[in-house]
Amino acid sequence: MTVEAASVLLTAKEVAAMLRLSMRSFWRLKSEGAVPDPIRLGRSIRWSVRIISNWIERGCPVPERKR
Repeated sequence: MTVEAASVLLTAKEVAAMLRLSMRSFWRLKSEGAVPDPIRLGRSIRWSVRIISNWIERGCPVPERKR
């Protein structure tokens, strides 16, 4: 992963810190589908800083799921 990619992709720990949540609370929200979907890179899971920031600015609405 390049330095540029690392700066725009966040780990679960970094997203939880942005939301001021414990890791347990963050994973619970993720399992409930309450946070935007991550990007999977092999076995790694990352979130786009742009998507997470926009989601927070909108008040953290529950994302609509595709059926």
